[in-house]
Amino acid sequence: MTVSHSPQLTFRAVATGMVIGAVLTPCNVYSGLKIGWSFNISIAAALLSFAFWKLAEQFWHARQWGMLENNINQTAASSSASIISAGLVAPIPALTILTGTQLAYPLLAVWVFVVSLLGVVVAVGIRQQMLLKKQLAFPAGVATAETVREIYAHGAEAVKRVRVLLSAGVAAALLKLVHEFVAAIPKLELPFSLPGTGELKSKGIASISSSNLGFVLDPSLLMIGFGAIIGLRAGVSLLIGAILAW
Repeated sequence: MTVSHSPQLTFRAVATGMVIGAVLTPCNVYSGLKIGWSFNISIAAALLSFAFWKLAEQFWHARQWGMLENNINQTAASSSASIISAGLVAPIPALTILTGTQLAYPLLAVWVFVVSLLGVVVAVGIRQQMLLKKQLAFPAGVATAETVREIYAHGAEAVKRVRVLLSAGVAAALLKLVHEFVAAIPKLELPFSLPGTGELKSKGIASISSSNLGFVLDPSLLMIGFGAIIGLRAGVSLLIGAILAW
């Protein structure tokens, strides 16, 4: 069966993307709140679905998980991860911090649904111009397409990537559990401290240190992983920009 005639928009493709998206979207929200950055989970979704359905083929004789089905899967998963664009990691948390207002779940659910629906409508409208006519190259889409091609061209390489992905996830989870429940891993900070002023003391801040100014080295693997993704040059640029902005 050729790729052009293989199944594409199937129930299991959409369902797989929904399940993976439901699992990874909270991770995306967490990373957004933690470091101010979110991730395109398309590649992770493609790898995880490939591994799951390969096992299903071997043990339950499931139908082959094709490239086009995987494309629908990663589209559904990445779409669910994109709901953070509805304000879940920026304006809504900022509103809570500034005013103490916490939006009720029904209101928040309706807001996210409406914004997501608006995004789909806009995407349908601009797809013809941006993708079909001008054929613009979107970096995340290009990277995902190349990864999916490699998965199906080199199955053994895909299995190795899945193992690395899952191993990194287990290592990060264990480190987080140790940090939260066994012994806190200290953050490295600059050795200086200044006495707080009257206004700061009234807010419970007795002294000014690099820690409460935000200049610390966080041992979180989230920081290390994100630094590995963006590279040394971008990391140094962010550091210089942060210092100048501060």
